[in-house]
Amino acid sequence: MIKYESFFVGSIPIESDTLPTDLPYSRRDLADRIAACIQEKFNQLTHNDVRLQRRKVLAGVVQTRNYDLETMEIICITTGTKCISGDRLTLNGQSLNDCHAEIIARRCLIRYFYQQLKLLIEENNHESIFEKIPNSDRFRLKSSIAFHLYISTSPCGDGRLFAPQEVASEQSSSTTTNQDPNNKQIGHSLRKSRGLLRTKVEAGEGTIPVMAKNLYQSMQTWDGILGGERLLTMSCSDKLCRWNFIGLQGALLSVLIEPIYYTSIIIGSLYHSEHIRRALFARIENLVKNIPAPYGLRRPFLSGVSSPEMRTTSRAPNHAFIWNCVDQKCEIVDTLSGLTTSRESSFISKAALFQQWLTLMKQIKSNTIPTIYCDAKQLEVNYQTAKIEINKAFQKSGFGLWIIKPHEQDEFDLSACDATLLCQINQSIPPSID
Repeated sequence: MIKYESFFVGSIPIESDTLPTDLPYSRRDLADRIAACIQEKFNQLTHNDVRLQRRKVLAGVVQTRNYDLETMEIICITTGTKCISGDRLTLNGQSLNDCHAEIIARRCLIRYFYQQLKLLIEENNHESIFEKIPNSDRFRLKSSIAFHLYISTSPCGDGRLFAPQEVASEQSSSTTTNQDPNNKQIGHSLRKSRGLLRTKVEAGEGTIPVMAKNLYQSMQTWDGILGGERLLTMSCSDKLCRWNFIGLQGALLSVLIEPIYYTSIIIGSLYHSEHIRRALFARIENLVKNIPAPYGLRRPFLSGVSSPEMRTTSRAPNHAFIWNCVDQKCEIVDTLSGLTTSRESSFISKAALFQQWLTLMKQIKSNTIPTIYCDAKQLEVNYQTAKIEINKAFQKSGFGLWIIKPHEQDEFDLSACDATLLCQINQSIPPSID
């Protein structure tokens, strides 16, 4: 029988997370091994290119089977800290809007889900991470499989809204009872800003609180963005928080599979347990009501590492590095355009993943399948309802409204995608490192 752990942050009891306690290694060992695994793979992939080694944030996803650290599989390695410029938005789903490392890591994970579903459906290969749900046309993740996210620093937004002195204070609290009174004052000065939804700065770094006061203001318009309004993208903390309630699989895959969650999230630097916990689920967990099954909060194991990364003051590069285990290729994406540096669409773009979905749906479903992206996303009603409930919880808490991208960018039909993209989706291409 799997056992789960209750633990404490300060004097506050924390409900058990999804990581078993009867493991043959410590939780800190798990965190350190995952961090080392991701860092070593990144160094291996970029050892001949100094330019690619320049990065501010490194992220990656590791898969374990039965929590065996000796057989860990790296699903993806990503870097990046910027978002697309508003004047580069596209109507064909070929550009990546958000090139922050942990965001594109999740898109790589979705690509892996498609590959594993294809393995089971087309080849009946039981090595797949998925299994068929009896008496259903849906699938679920095998209970032996777990996914672990590593981020080299705390996620932008609410998860990073604290002073570095607080981290040092928390790290020393286990060895001393003396607390610096200045740290309490610092925490108090930031208290009003904590928990707020925040958006990333277009083509830059950092986040700002959401200013929208009503639904109308929270909806961005295509002509407004092209006319010069700032393109707003929700922070990584906010996105991770929502995924801890609705899963990582997205709207399209929710038609086919049960929700999938991170079992652990490992932070390589600027880790403060109380603030990370608040940012990634605690700020709204008591306000999320009527969320339909099978969706709901899955608390990941949260941890720092034994040897945190040092803070870097260099400017972040205008590229994102992407490697995934499916294609075994490196992609370099221009973060201002959302396209690869060779001006191609990424393997993990909306259009590319939509094509994967359509291919699977034609094999599984006999009814008419929408070929327009926004229509396909609405098929799984419970998933959309769950998203609405999460957004309501943020609003009820006074943390703000979730900002919505212009709906026009999701109205593409794959027939609008050029032949180059469709060819690229179905065959390997050389890495883009120019």
